[in-house]
Amino acid sequence: MVESAIIAKPCPVLGERVHAVIVTRDSGVSVEALRAWCAERLSDYKVPETMALTAEPLPRNANGKVMKKQLREAWAAAQIVNSEPVPIWGPAPGRSRLPAQQR
Repeated sequence: MVESAIIAKPCPVLGERVHAVIVTRDSGVSVEALRAWCAERLSDYKVPETMALTAEPLPRNANGKVMKKQLREAWAAAQIVNSEPVPIWGPAPGRSRLPAQQR
C-alpha cells in the first residue's frame, strides 16, 4: 500500500458509510486482506465497508492535499466497489468531465 484516502459514501439508513480508496503497486493485495488488517486495528465503525484499489496516485491540489471531493464524485459516477486496480478519478467511459447542466 502506497497511500489511501477515506471518503463517505451515501447510505439511506445511516446517512454515510466509510469507503477507502487505496493506492497500491502490489497486484497481490486483496480487499479481504486489507479489511482484515483494518479490523484488527480499528473500531468496528471505522473499518471501511467498501474499498477501491488503484495503481494511480490520488488526485491532489496545488498544496498537496488529497482532493476528496473529486474522489467522491468519481465513486458516485463509477460506483466502484472492491475493484481491481483501475484509475477511478478520470471520466467514466462514455461520460464527459462536465456536469450535465454544463454540456
